[in-house]
Amino acid sequence: MPSAGQQWLDTLKVALIEKNTTLLGTLIETVPSFSNKEAEVAHFLAQEVVVLLQTLQDEARVSMQQIDKSLQFLRATERPKLRRLDITS
Repeated sequence: MPSAGQQWLDTLKVALIEKNTTLLGTLIETVPSFSNKEAEVAHFLAQEVVVLLQTLQDEARVSMQQIDKSLQFLRATERPKLRRLDITS
């Protein structure tokens, strides 16, 4: 039967593979005590969590910049609004 530390590590591995940031946050809040070997694995996986979160943050930043550029383009090409009633168009 796996220890609590091993079960936590297995769940962390699954969360990393699935890129499940909600589960990762929950796991970080409930870190159990580890044996020496489990601590080494936990340290390695923690580094991978940091890499994953940085990657997701970078991807979000790029997406937000693309959305901002698209909005700027749409606003620049928008037809000016008339302040009077235009019954000819």
